[in-house]
Amino acid sequence: MNSSPSDSPAPRQYLQVMFAFMAFVIATFYATHHDTALGRFIWPKADAKVWPTIMLLASSLVTFLLLLFVLCFKRASESWKLVLVTYVVHIGVWLVVTVL
Repeated sequence: MNSSPSDSPAPRQYLQVMFAFMAFVIATFYATHHDTALGRFIWPKADAKVWPTIMLLASSLVTFLLLLFVLCFKRASESWKLVLVTYVVHIGVWLVVTVL
């Protein structure tokens, strides 16, 4: 399998950045959710919804693990069936994110 200019690592870098960003956001929230500034909590207390961030973190983790699977195992990148499965899982995960 020859690499071409269209096989750039840019989409992979975006996946890593998305996972890192979501992990940072959720870690920052849990590290500072009891902090106050000027006598007020820095995060909303009434019905603060954390599940969207956790869902995005989980979906980014699944995408990141799929990427590692394809990168670490040469057979996974050469088998069209495994590549198809990784794309189906990737698209399925992000469809669930979109619907929820």
